[in-house]
Amino acid sequence: MQSTCAILVAITLLASVACTDAFAQATYSVRKTANPEFRPSQVFYRFEDIASPPFDELRRRFALADVVKGTDDEFARILLLRHWIFTTLKVDASKPQPPMDAISILAQGPSGGPFECSHCMIVQNAVMNSMGYLTRCLQPGPGQQENTYLAAGNHGVNEIWSNTYKKWFVSDSEFDGHFEKAGVPLSALEIRDEFLKDGAKSVDLVTGPERKKVQPSLLFSPHCYCFVAYEVAGDRHTQTQWSQGALVVFEDEYFKTHTWYRWGAPLSSKVAPEHWASKYNAFLRVAHREWIEWTPNVVKVDTSVQGNLARVQLCSNTPNFARYEMRRPGEPWVKAEAQTSVKLEGRRIELEFRAVNVAGVAGPTSSALIEQQ
Repeated sequence: MQSTCAILVAITLLASVACTDAFAQATYSVRKTANPEFRPSQVFYRFEDIASPPFDELRRRFALADVVKGTDDEFARILLLRHWIFTTLKVDASKPQPPMDAISILAQGPSGGPFECSHCMIVQNAVMNSMGYLTRCLQPGPGQQENTYLAAGNHGVNEIWSNTYKKWFVSDSEFDGHFEKAGVPLSALEIRDEFLKDGAKSVDLVTGPERKKVQPSLLFSPHCYCFVAYEVAGDRHTQTQWSQGALVVFEDEYFKTHTWYRWGAPLSSKVAPEHWASKYNAFLRVAHREWIEWTPNVVKVDTSVQGNLARVQLCSNTPNFARYEMRRPGEPWVKAEAQTSVKLEGRRIELEFRAVNVAGVAGPTSSALIEQQ
């Protein structure tokens, strides 16, 4: 009996040692996860410094935080801010033109002014950036040669980076609207794709925070996006004495085989002139679409296994970057370094990462997954 017990004890001890040894020699592998695509900025530079005095003054004078108070959803906040711009700028052509900077325009806005797309674009760029939503200025146009404003006009709008949708989308504060397909807001190049494909039959024009569907009107129309030019420098508000320079264009087959005409004074001219930037070779022609639709705030996560540690390298192009954060799903976010090590314990380790800017706005979440083999 004692011999049998001794044998059982020995077997138990051996099994325990075997299990411990197996656990000590456990190997882990990094699994692929469906992270948002990371595309670094290749041509755009000089972003707004939203901690600078011009932005401090903007937020102080116009109480922008009150506009979105009680609203947590990021996209809803953006639409509320845009609607506030739309309702603040009272169009009255009899009033004098304000200086072309956001604070002057907004200060005069309630009493009226000859406000048009350029004023709305400048203000929206400043307001959205001040609240932590990366925004850039662009100039689309139909580009046709007929001597009408509808055919060869030029418009000023913004694209805003949506962390919710993980993409750029056009926001037109002159009309308080944007373009959607199947409920997803579209970038300028996506609007262009849809118009050149079939006249944008699947595109909805929506206005206001409630996203009400409306009919096209003059320049708030997909036809206005046959040509699109982006301001290469992104600091319209920080640098109030902005000077026209290079404009980024996507040089695809359509751009190479068509001429961009832009209407200008006087209207008595029978033919719209060639776009000034084309005439003077001020276009920065980009053949890589992903360079234009780069992905700010997205975190690239490179993970490797070294012994019982997961080594994580984080990288992002986040203007006004404040910090990285990490967590296990469902747990609170904590600050993380660009190079992070995590001890491997258990069969499955899932980690989430994001970048946060100085306004406290968090970018899209990327993840890392390590599993025991």
